[in-house]
Amino acid sequence: SDGTMIGYKYFSFDGTYGLGVEIRGEAEGTLWVRVGEKIVAKIPVRPEKKWTAATADFTAKGVEGLFLEYNGKGKFDMKTLCF
Repeated sequence: SDGTMIGYKYFSFDGTYGLGVEIRGEAEGTLWVRVGEKIVAKIPVRPEKKWTAATADFTAKGVEGLFLEYNGKGKFDMKTLCF
């Protein structure tokens, strides 16, 4: 739901990456991708009844945490996260 943040610690970044998530639910908004405190990408979230893949590319360097923060209406489930 709005304002939810999920964090994964720690990754060693050094380049450009593709990040994929599988989501479903009654939500509409944006999933902000952060490396440390810096926003590096955004993934649009739309209402989906079936599991749907969404991706974003980002560039990062250094050992940092990866955080996903949702801002919008409604709720959704996240099944997978992959690089």
